[in-house]
Amino acid sequence: MDGIQKLFDEIKDGFDSTDESMNYISELQSDAVELHADCCAHIQSVTAKRKNLQATYEKGVERLEKINVLNADLLRKYEKRKEENKEETRRSQHATQKLELLRSVCTEYQNCLKQLDDETTLLDNALRNEKLWDDRKDSKENISIQKFLSML
Repeated sequence: MDGIQKLFDEIKDGFDSTDESMNYISELQSDAVELHADCCAHIQSVTAKRKNLQATYEKGVERLEKINVLNADLLRKYEKRKEENKEETRRSQHATQKLELLRSVCTEYQNCLKQLDDETTLLDNALRNEKLWDDRKDSKENISIQKFLSML
């Protein structure tokens, strides 16, 4: 502000001191002071906005850094889980193969048991038939012996 006053003082010295000239210089001075005040206010506003933007930018950078750290952590966890899933899949496939083999063995065992049961049934029937035959034969022999003894 002092610089504007000095400038206008020098301008006044160079002009004639008529009322019209002095009024014109005073208006110019008044406009210059007003413009200077507007410029100062605008500069302060821009400076405040710049500081605000700088603070917002710095907060954004901090947030991005945190997000990057979290993303890196998530990526590590994802890769670890991916490897665990591969291992689980391998174990699951291995267990499935064992289960299928066990089912096959169980089916074969059931078939053997059924065949054994069928053969046991046939054997039981054969033994029963043989026993009946033997009992019948013994019974005929007993009757023959009894007849013979009764004849005596």
